[in-house]
Amino acid sequence: MASIAVVICIFATSIISMDLALAICWGRRANFSWSRYLIVFMATIMGAVFSYTFLQLTTIAFTGFSRTVVSLVFAFLAVLDAAFLIVFTPILINWIIARPMNLSEKILFSILSVFFVAMSVLGLFLDMHLRALLHIVFLILIIYTAALMIVSRRKIEERSVRNVTLTIMVVSLSMLPLLILSFIFTDLSSIFISLIALFYFVMIMVFLFIAIENQRKEGGSREEGMSSRMIEEYHITGREVEIINLIKKGLTNKEIASELSISVNTVNNHIANIFSKTDVRCRIDLLNLLKEASW
Repeated sequence: MASIAVVICIFATSIISMDLALAICWGRRANFSWSRYLIVFMATIMGAVFSYTFLQLTTIAFTGFSRTVVSLVFAFLAVLDAAFLIVFTPILINWIIARPMNLSEKILFSILSVFFVAMSVLGLFLDMHLRALLHIVFLILIIYTAALMIVSRRKIEERSVRNVTLTIMVVSLSMLPLLILSFIFTDLSSIFISLIALFYFVMIMVFLFIAIENQRKEGGSREEGMSSRMIEEYHITGREVEIINLIKKGLTNKEIASELSISVNTVNNHIANIFSKTDVRCRIDLLNLLKEASW
């Protein structure tokens, strides 16, 4: 079974390598300030895949004490990378649809990440069978991602964004049975986990291809700031421009209110007026309409 998992991991490694190359090329062409974070994210995923691949190889290439030592090293590296992904994946998913994460969501996934590391370390060094607890962490992450895409897609009109949300939703839902099967059939868990990683990387590749195509159609990087023509066309006031710029930064309504020293109700009213003027129903459509979206 380990040999099959290794083959799947090799395919996953090739795809994530292409993902990282696409992310670097897109970041350099689009010149977005956040592109370095995406590249770090992709590099971390690649590190997790390499660590997991070598972890599977140790069961084939090593024996005795050397197998134990090498397995622990690569397992620990894979755990650290996975813990980072537990925190960063919700941030990336929310950024794609221009939805600001609530503080409670950030705290939740930070706690899940710490919990994952703690349980993984206990499992590695104390030989405790905590697979069920680790599966629960990823189950929460997958359900959160799928539910967020299902709810958000109803409001999004931009075709490219809808395609990305559909891809994320389908991939997330397809991961659920694999995760459940890996829990039930523990002997096959390495294969199911490798397949989950493979699907995840395909999802990222779809997003990058769509984002690069959008950037190519626009003929280069977007100019900073909305054009005066758009401001006049939609009768956007100075205060509304400020709010749109803060929306672009990913701030919640409460954070916008604090930044501008106004009430949350006032911010809600301004955003409702902006949506009404531009005839959109969500943040990502607004930013795409005004050429302010990050992708």
